[in-house]
Amino acid sequence: MERGMDIGNGGKWSAITRLVFWAALTFTMVMATMPKPPTMFSTPSDKLNHVIAFFVLTALHQVAYRDFGFWRRMLMMTTLGGVIELVQMVPSLNRDAEWMDWLADVVAAFVASCLLSLVMPNKATNRSEP
Repeated sequence: MERGMDIGNGGKWSAITRLVFWAALTFTMVMATMPKPPTMFSTPSDKLNHVIAFFVLTALHQVAYRDFGFWRRMLMMTTLGGVIELVQMVPSLNRDAEWMDWLADVVAAFVASCLLSLVMPNKATNRSEP
């Protein structure tokens, strides 16, 4: 692959993938903390919404930040899912915080990380020693 198209390794594509990741993260946080989120971005299953959101967020993060380690990414996504559930406990939001939602987030992040690690190894593991 030519250097200009090497996604996640710097340059224009890296900036674009990072922008897409942050846009998706912002969208996820807004949807997760709105008192009445619109249903047009929803599936019939709340757990499926969580799985889709965290699979996509994790995949985008892995593409945008390839030098981030597997376990650091898992820690970040696990924490993000937990923070969302804690925020949903705020009574004025009228949201239901469920730890099974958090578990769905963690499982989706783990599956996405594992699958993408097979096709897109961490940059750090591909560096040759001098």
